[in-house]
Amino acid sequence: KVIYTAHGFHFYKGAPLFNWLIYYPIELVMSGMTDCLITINNEDYSFARRHLKAKKIVKINGVGYNSDLFYKISDDEKLRLRKEKGIPEDETVLIYVAEMNANKNQGMLIRAVQRLKQRGEKIRLLIVGADNYDGKYIELAEAFGVSDCIDFLGHRNDACDLVHLSDIAVASSLREGLPVNVMEAMACGLPVVLADNRGHRELCRDGYNGYIVAPNDDKAMAEKIALIMSDKALYDRLSNNGIELAKPFSKEEVLKEAEAIYNGYY
Repeated sequence: KVIYTAHGFHFYKGAPLFNWLIYYPIELVMSGMTDCLITINNEDYSFARRHLKAKKIVKINGVGYNSDLFYKISDDEKLRLRKEKGIPEDETVLIYVAEMNANKNQGMLIRAVQRLKQRGEKIRLLIVGADNYDGKYIELAEAFGVSDCIDFLGHRNDACDLVHLSDIAVASSLREGLPVNVMEAMACGLPVVLADNRGHRELCRDGYNGYIVAPNDDKAMAEKIALIMSDKALYDRLSNNGIELAKPFSKEEVLKEAEAIYNGYY
């Protein structure tokens, strides 16, 4: 039996024509040889049901986040982590856990931080992930005068602690299947401000656990971050809603879904 999990098709609404010309025909042909196609977001699931030929098409909630590590911590523990990492208590900390490349689009975040700095906000952005973009984003931060507000941390083994000590999770990527970094942040109680794509729409209900803004609209992103920062009641509501929304995406729940699918064939 052939069981195939698609972690986000490379052809999607708004994708480059090249992706449609190359990847769609491949997926179409191979789907005819597939017993079960597993998708991880609603857009891919709906498309596959309409256009691909697998014998069975299902959807599960991604690969699951590690609920043993990512959960809401106490304010005292958060303060302890900040002191340990040398981050001032009075700064609003944004975090994006993703490698640096063109698709992850960290330039949008750099421009948003510049806007927030110009407003006089005490802001710090943690960019956690390997630099696969030849230092271009580091140079951009210097050119925009925000190097003092952005920590380019590279690959880290303490990403969990960094999420815990942060206030808001941001994500600027142009394409996502179903991003684990957003799930992890939601499980920790962080409101999210995300660039619009199918994976982000799957996890964020605009105005409920965070906000979705147009791709590359750094002005809108800065405004939503500032809004969350200025309203404690709003922050708490978004935080609590995100924790609840994250629960179906835990590794325990996803494992149940995957086991049920595979047990149907073996």
